[in-house]
Amino acid sequence: MNTSLPPAQAARAYFDTVAVARPAPQVHANLPRSFDAERDLHQFYLAAKQSNDVAVVYQAYRAYVQCQALVSNADNVRVAFSGGDHARIEGDMTAERAMAADEVFRRCHGFERMSARDLVDAGAQLRERLKSLGSVEAALDGGDEPRDITPATMAALTRMRTSSAFDRAEPALSKYFSQTMNAEPGSAQARDIELAVMLAGCDLGKDCTANAFAALLNCAYYDSCGKPMGYDWREGLSEADIARILALKNRLVERITAGDFTGSTR
Repeated sequence: MNTSLPPAQAARAYFDTVAVARPAPQVHANLPRSFDAERDLHQFYLAAKQSNDVAVVYQAYRAYVQCQALVSNADNVRVAFSGGDHARIEGDMTAERAMAADEVFRRCHGFERMSARDLVDAGAQLRERLKSLGSVEAALDGGDEPRDITPATMAALTRMRTSSAFDRAEPALSKYFSQTMNAEPGSAQARDIELAVMLAGCDLGKDCTANAFAALLNCAYYDSCGKPMGYDWREGLSEADIARILALKNRLVERITAGDFTGSTR
């Protein structure tokens, strides 16, 4: 990092270097591009919301939701990131955390330039567009999982939510596969399924690197910097456990990619 530059310029130079150096996440051909690794989320949102593919529009919606939460409370968030009296972060604000905070605001800059009214209207328009494309679940503000988890519902859900939006689908996917595999809650099998679903998301286009938007927020808020999402998933597991989970992850990726939610995943 070039320490001779002002903090904001140093952050920009650092993250530009990281973005060039890191490999792009793997994305299957039939899945939408992830918003999570985009450098300008407002420009991505403007382009993606025009698509007739509900999965792509949902990516625009996820970009909007992340940035709207950040910029609608920008003053208080900046106070927190600066270590002010109303700080809501854990530990001391280090240079690396300050750079991560600067980067997330940089990615959402276009949204921050919108008026409060336009920001609210943008969300309403996106939800209406999702509904017009046949998406009910994706139009929910809270990203609620479906009440009745059926193969048809899961196929539609993952088509909308794979890629970076996979985090919204993870609870429903874990619950669905636990049910189909008769896994007892709290059992080792249920743990395997939860980890396999998380890892499947990374294979399906979710940006799980340390430069992903969610990872940068974790760095800024919780001092978990330079760590990819789920980096510690192997802790406490044997080699046999790890091999079993990875094998299950591969089967889930095949099933989710194919939209096949019938039968067992053993």
